[in-house]
Amino acid sequence: MRRRKEHIATEDIVNVRSTEDIHNELEWRDMSGIVGKAMNRLSEDQLKVFKLSMYGGFSNAEIADMLGLTQGNVRVILSRARNKIKELLTK
Repeated sequence: MRRRKEHIATEDIVNVRSTEDIHNELEWRDMSGIVGKAMNRLSEDQLKVFKLSMYGGFSNAEIADMLGLTQGNVRVILSRARNKIKELLTK
């Protein structure tokens, strides 16, 4: 019976992982496209603040200094941007 067991070749395991990686990459691209479309629906100020916060990693104080806004204004704009993206993604 041991001789009859089928063995999985190492190449097959690598191919399975590659297929999973491709699937994950495609899902990531789809999600990135959806989020990108939602971001395009933000106002110019919301988009600037959102990108600086999420992608730039800047604090609210740093964003306020860069854009000439108050920290409170940055918090409000960022909150509204997040809420709008959340709303658009749940539709």
